[in-house]
Amino acid sequence: MNTIALRKELQEYIEEADDRFIKLIYGMMSADREERLEVPNSHKKVIRERLANYQKNPEDVLSWEKVQRNIESKL
Repeated sequence: MNTIALRKELQEYIEEADDRFIKLIYGMMSADREERLEVPNSHKKVIRERLANYQKNPEDVLSWEKVQRNIESKL
């Protein structure tokens, strides 16, 4: 079933749905919207700073494999 058909069927169902179902759908919609929130400027700033630091000093970054080896060597 394609997206257009799904939307039509959902709209028809919602028109006759009970309160419980409407509240469930609304909750799903709200959760989906929250996931799409913009990244705060403070987080973007940290990301830009860390990227700039990496570009200046790429040798300072440890790969995941190196991190694992360091941990395992201390066990």
